[in-house]
Amino acid sequence: MTTSRPERRRTRLSVAIVSFAIASMAVGACSATPQSQATSAAATATPTVASVAPATPQPTVAVTPEPTPTPPPTASPTPAPSVVALDATLYFMGFDITPSQVTYDPVAATVRIDATFLNRGSAQTDLLYIPDGGKATLAWSGPAINLGMDSSNSTAIPGGATVKGTFTASVPEGFVLADSVLTLGLSDQHQSTLPLKAGATATTEMPRDFAVTGSVKVGNMAKVTFKRGQVVAATCSGDPDKISFAPAKKGEESILLNVVSQGINSSWDTIVYSAATGPDGISATGTPGGRYMGALSTFRTDVLCYTVTAPAKGTYVTKWTAERTTKKGTFTFVVP
Repeated sequence: MTTSRPERRRTRLSVAIVSFAIASMAVGACSATPQSQATSAAATATPTVASVAPATPQPTVAVTPEPTPTPPPTASPTPAPSVVALDATLYFMGFDITPSQVTYDPVAATVRIDATFLNRGSAQTDLLYIPDGGKATLAWSGPAINLGMDSSNSTAIPGGATVKGTFTASVPEGFVLADSVLTLGLSDQHQSTLPLKAGATATTEMPRDFAVTGSVKVGNMAKVTFKRGQVVAATCSGDPDKISFAPAKKGEESILLNVVSQGINSSWDTIVYSAATGPDGISATGTPGGRYMGALSTFRTDVLCYTVTAPAKGTYVTKWTAERTTKKGTFTFVVP
């Protein structure tokens, strides 16, 4: 088919217009800004989900709690000394011993027994003689504990005087004060005991007084007048006006006679001796062995002592002799 010339012109014009439009679009695309390109791309891009790597497990760290402070140990209270009041009197070897209190210190492991001591003798003696040789002990469930005497102060005691003194001892572990007993005297001697408890009663042999009166003359040299008598669980030594005592065996006691001794000769002095024979027929020489008397002398505080078989009871006959005379005297008395 043959196209007319005008028509061919229109066709070429349309192609040119289309070509120009396509070229314009290409130029516009190339001259677009990166931002617009990015915007266009973002508008057309398919969203992409980023993959997340799994978390790596972390090691578990043990948390150590802060230690709880330990409170300081509570100190045990220090045991206080035990003090027990005592009120009893014991007789031992010529002393009246009256404990007033006992103190037990469990920390120091010591016992102290405070007491007063009356010396019934007329001679000065010493408190140290009382516990000497184990004669003062604490008896308890364990072995007997020997007591000593506190010597920080003077322990001398004049005749007839009263002084204060203290028995002391160190005690072993396990010692129980309430179970202890003050014991004076060895096992074969007259003993006196006192439990160391408040209100406790002593077991003892206190001196026994008895009446005796009269007098005896020994020739023309001496006269002895009797004032009173006494029985004691002790033995005697010394002079008639300076007499002291010691422990007596269980089978012995002593008879004391308080007398006035007189030298009745106006020219001569003398020494007077005596002996007493008891119900058992045994003769006991008076202690001391003799009493010296000057001419017309007088001794008003003499004590004559006869250690006899215990118990001292019954009738006793005393026989008297004196130097410078052959005459003898006899005197009888009764111990109830």
